[in-house]
Formats: sequence, C-alpha cells, structure tokens
Amino acid sequence: MADSAARKADYAKGLGGVSSLESARSQVEKIQNNVAEIAARSGVGGDEGQALLKLFRSWNTEAQTVVVQISKMIDALQENVTSANRLAQENQDLTEVLNSKTSQGVFQALL
Repeated sequence: MADSAARKADYAKGLGGVSSLESARSQVEKIQNNVAEIAARSGVGGDEGQALLKLFRSWNTEAQTVVVQISKMIDALQENVTSANRLAQENQDLTEVLNSKTSQGVFQALL
C-alpha cells in the first residue's frame, strides 16, 4: 500500500531527526570534555586562572543547559514519531475493516 510506504518514510524521517539530535548532543558533550581538559591543563594561576575557571564554569553551565534541552527534544520527537506511527497503523487497520465490511455488504446485496 502507498499509505504504508509513506508511513514508513515518515517514520524513518522522524528517526533521522532523533539521530541528528543525538549526534548534536554528543558533540556538545565532546566539546565540554575538551574545554574541561584544556582548563585543567592550562595551569594558569592567580587572577588569570580564576577568571579562566569562572569562564569555563559559566560556559559549562550553558552547555549543560543545551544538552538538557536537546535531550528533551529527543524524548519529545521519539514520542511523536511513535505516536504518529501507532495512529497511522490504527487508521490503516480501521480502513481495512471498513473496506472488508463494504465488500461484504456489496457481495450480500448481489446475492
């Protein structure tokens, strides 16, 4: 059925979106780790070190906020994809039942 193929394509697009968001989250986490390593290795002391540490903590807080938001988007998108797929399947099942009943009614009318 064309509807089934379209539904599968939409489902695949939704999963592709989830994959893209997961990749973005992974990249932000990787950058967080890289910045943490640089901050740890810098060994800058005094006021400069404190300023760098403060900057890193501020940036890290913002980056973590981005990671949390991306995670929420992933969860919502996965839920939407699953729900849309389930509803499409239910609609397809109902259509098949109605088609069967219609065919049965036509057949009985011909007898």
